[in-house]
Amino acid sequence: MKLVFAILAAASVPSLMMSAFVLLDRLTNLSLSITDSYMWFGVFVTFILCLIFTAGYVSLVGVPAYAFLRRFGYFNWQPFAIAGAFLGTIPAAVMTWPLKYPHFTPSAARWMEFTIGIVLCAVGGAVAAQAFRLIAPKKSHDIPPAVISE
Repeated sequence: MKLVFAILAAASVPSLMMSAFVLLDRLTNLSLSITDSYMWFGVFVTFILCLIFTAGYVSLVGVPAYAFLRRFGYFNWQPFAIAGAFLGTIPAAVMTWPLKYPHFTPSAARWMEFTIGIVLCAVGGAVAAQAFRLIAPKKSHDIPPAVISE
């Protein structure tokens, strides 16, 4: 049960970050008021969609990374932060790679935008990994047998 809560905690961090970015974008670019229901609906939909995607990603990629780090005794915050930052950048790097579209010419601004997005995803992944580490089971009898491959 702790593993499920750890997955939800790790998935909620990037979802909250994306929802905050959507909220800031709608407040600044669309000139919506804080009481507008259209704005809050978009933020809520963003949160739910990101939560579904990140929960699946944490389950498929984060839990095996957790089992790997745990098996070799790396249950400190530093290895989890590095693994979370690395795993957090993979989807963003694949989906926003500037050279993926041949009709766009790469420019310094495009590469800067790409780098900022990658850094934000790395920070989100590191924070999500820490949330996972704080809640995840620490003893082997707390982990379901499917996760432990001994």
